[in-house]
Formats: sequence, C-alpha cells, structure tokens
Amino acid sequence: MKTVGRNDLCPCGSGKKYKKCCLDKNDNVIDFLFEKKQREFYALHNKLIEYAINYYNDAIQSTILDRLDFQEFTEEHFQYVLEASYCWSTFHLPVTKKKSPAELFLENTRLSKEEQESVEDWLQCKPSVYLVENHADNICTLVDPMKPEERLSVELENIPNGPPMDGFYLIGSLLPFKERFYVNGPPIFVPSYVVKDVTEKIGSIDQQSPPQINLKKYYPEIIQEAFRLMYALEESEQFLIDDTELSLTEKEVWSCFEENTKGIFTEAGMSVFYELWVDYCYHMFPQITKVESYAAGLEYVAHTYFEERRVTQKEIADKYGVAPPTVSTRSRSFLEFMEEIKPELERNPSVPEDLNEVLDLEEQGDFFFDLMMKEQEKLGTDFINENRGHLWMNLEARPYMTAKFNYAECELELGERDFALDLLRELLEENPMDNQGVRYVLLPNLIKDGLFDEARRLIKEYDDNTANITFNKALLEYKETRNFEKTLELLKDAHSANPHVKNYMLNQKSLPSTPPDFIGIGDENEAIDYVINHFEIWMEEEPLVALLAQIE
Repeated sequence: MKTVGRNDLCPCGSGKKYKKCCLDKNDNVIDFLFEKKQREFYALHNKLIEYAINYYNDAIQSTILDRLDFQEFTEEHFQYVLEASYCWSTFHLPVTKKKSPAELFLENTRLSKEEQESVEDWLQCKPSVYLVENHADNICTLVDPMKPEERLSVELENIPNGPPMDGFYLIGSLLPFKERFYVNGPPIFVPSYVVKDVTEKIGSIDQQSPPQINLKKYYPEIIQEAFRLMYALEESEQFLIDDTELSLTEKEVWSCFEENTKGIFTEAGMSVFYELWVDYCYHMFPQITKVESYAAGLEYVAHTYFEERRVTQKEIADKYGVAPPTVSTRSRSFLEFMEEIKPELERNPSVPEDLNEVLDLEEQGDFFFDLMMKEQEKLGTDFINENRGHLWMNLEARPYMTAKFNYAECELELGERDFALDLLRELLEENPMDNQGVRYVLLPNLIKDGLFDEARRLIKEYDDNTANITFNKALLEYKETRNFEKTLELLKDAHSANPHVKNYMLNQKSLPSTPPDFIGIGDENEAIDYVINHFEIWMEEEPLVALLAQIE
C-alpha cells in the first residue's frame, strides 16, 4: 500500500495534483502499484496466449481434441476445460522443433529484459494440486500436498468471486510476477471428496514417473477426470433423445434416420440434426405418408449441408428405397426452412466454413450481419463498452466478434471498403491484443487504399518478425515513397525472416490449391499463406517484384 500526499502528482498519471484528482475516490490509501503490476501481468500473459493462438492454434486444437472426449461435457464445461488446456499447452505442449509456444515466443518476439525474465520463470512452473485455505476477497493461502512444507500466501485476482473455497483444491500452475502469483488460465477447483480420485489418477497414468511429471504431461486428461467425477459425467454409447415434442410418425422418421446413420455422424452432429428435425416439425407440420422419404431427405442435407462428405441423391435414394426426385424434394424443403432460420445455424461450428457452397457472397454478408446483430443484442451495448479493450477474454463475446470479423471480410469483397475498414478498426479497439488476427487483414487494405500513416501506426503497434509484417513494411515503403534503396533494405530483412516468400511470389514454386493447415513463423506454410493473401497487390507493382527478384 502507498500513501500519497495531497500536493503530490496523482499516481493515476493525469498530471494533476492528487488533491484535485483521485483523493476523494481513494481515501488517500491506494495501491496503484498493485494495479500497475496486475495490468503488466495480464498484458504479457495475453500477448503470449495470443502468440500461441495466432501461430499454433491448429496444432494445439488438434492435439487437445484428440486427447480429450468433449462429448462428455456441457457447453459451459467444454469452454472451461478447453481454455484451461490451451493455457497449459502454451507452456508444456511441443508444437514444432520440440519446443512449446512459450519457448518459441521467447525466440521470435521482441521483449524487454524484464518481460523475457518473467516468461523464462513461467517456463519453469509446473501444474500442482493446492489446498485452499483462508480464502476471502481473492486472498488465500495455498498448500501443495506434494510439498507440504511450502505454504503460499497469495493474492490471485482471477479466482472468481463467490463463496469461500476453503477446503477445496486448486489444480493449476502459479505464475510468479513481481512478488505476486497468478493462475495460468481459469482455476480448476475440486472438492475434497474428488481430490483423492484425482491424485490416484495422476499417479496411475504412468507409474514409472513421479506424480508431478504426470500432472505436467497429462494435465488436460486429469482436469477432464476431475470434471467427470464432479459432475458424474459418463460416456454414452448412443445419442439419447427427448422425443416428447414429436408425434408418433415424426418419431418414426427420426428412428429411421438414426438407424441408417449409425457410425456415420458424431454425437454432436446428431444433436444438430435432431434439433433441426424437431424445429422443422414444429414449424412446418409435415404430412408424412412415407417415413423413409423424410429420413432420406434429412440424411442428404446432413451430408451436403453440414458435413464435408458429398453423396449423390441416387445413393441416398437407393439406401432408403425411395426415388431420387423424392430425396430432392424433401431435402429442398429442409433447405428452404433453414434459410428462414439461418441466424440459428451458428450452433453448428462447421457452417461458416461451408457457407460459400450454399450462399453467394452477398447472402453470406447478410448471414454474418444478422448473426453479429443477434450476438450484439445478446451481450448488450453496455457490456461491450465496459469490456472494450479486452472483449475477447469474455468467452460469451467471441461469437459476436467472430461474426463481425467475417462480416467485415464479406463487405471488403463486396467493395464496401470504407465501411469494412471501420469494422476492422472497431475490432482492434474492442480487443487490442488482436487474438483474431484482424491486423493482418487491415494492414494490406490500408496500404491498398493509400492510408499510409495509419498503416505505419499499425505496424509500429504490432511489429513482429512475421512475413505479414516484414514484407508489408517493404510494400508500404515502396508504395508511399518509391525509395528503391530503402525498399530493398527492408526486402532483405523480410527475406531473412522468411526466405520462402520470394519463390512463391515470383512463381518459381507453385502455390498449393488449398491454404496450409498449420503456419509457423519463418516456415514455408507462412510464405504460402502470405502470398495467397497478398499476390494481387504485389502484382500491381512490377518494380517492387523486380526488387524482390534481386534478393539472394
């Protein structure tokens, strides 16, 4: 705690004397230092998590989804376990060259000496199981049962408010930062009646390794076990439906569909299709004379609209013993119905990827606009304004921000450039950490529209060693100044950051037909991604391409 004199400069940084600024608000006893430390921690931690998501999201997500059975979880538990697993993976999951995202972050990001030392310290931290004592107002004592001699009196701001958690156990890593500790990701609290089974799970995974190593290596599986035990979640062999909303004939359609699609779709997919069928029956009152015809239409839509697998109407017709025109008629009726309720289709996460096969560009723009407005209304303007600057950290805000980003990209392609750029700027204001990669869309479009000063400010704010930044520095310099010498110097720096860009930009190597799934700083996939998204603007500047060809 720090006492400030009435005539001292106010620690808030306003430049005013304390008596004319924050005296009345803080009763002359304030802890500005703590608030500053807290902001610094979250800024660095968010920067690290953002780096992991931007460059290694596919590798992390693929590993987590392979290792965990998320079908056991409710949506709320799914999000919680997924976020905790992402934060763990940032420090402990090798993604390339046997290094974790945090290790690669240290190698590829410009950090102050203090920030570098903090991340190095965090890399030494391992998950543990702590007994919670004396919890009040986010202050508690943590005791590590594996090291009972250690008792940590800590103030952890990200322990949620609520009833005291005394007697519960916290599973997670504590990250030190300027004499304080923070939980790496959302804290996992488990009651005492569960912790024994959890610790047995930790010891049994690999009996040849110490429990601490098992917990570090298998943290996602262990917190999944904790949730399973706490909420008595059990694996289900099949999709169970509450069919009280369906008539007897409508139930027969679903049973026919279910019988004919065993082992084809995931449980999550079946949940989406069942909800579609219930909604369709509720709104459309189908006159069912042949059960198989509706089941066939539903399966055809399930394959062609929701899934990547493509089938023919004849194939489905033969399967159900109906005529192909019947499949066409029934599937079209489902599609027409879904067009009326398409704002609801975001429940299926694969829909945005498949929209371009169903809707034209203008219709996609309408889809994302409707979705954005719906999510904005759900959040409320006050919530968005209050959380501006860290909106992405609220899970419930991500559908809104994702829809807004997709809508902005649609508007760009439709030629509504000024409006689209304003949407992208708003996204960066709402989340300056830019977990979505908005800057990589905004930057080349600022350069294209001749907004060079704004482009330079954006580069200064998000300067890094990626191809997107390094090559766009050269692009900006050339388009703004036509300074060949300076442009060539920047191209050499960019080539050092990623030597693969030149070969693809000059057509010395052919681009693949689809964008890469994984991208790493400096690798060939990053070069492919950059050229796919920037080829057109580079080809408008032949002298710039000629300069690139000079680089050895």
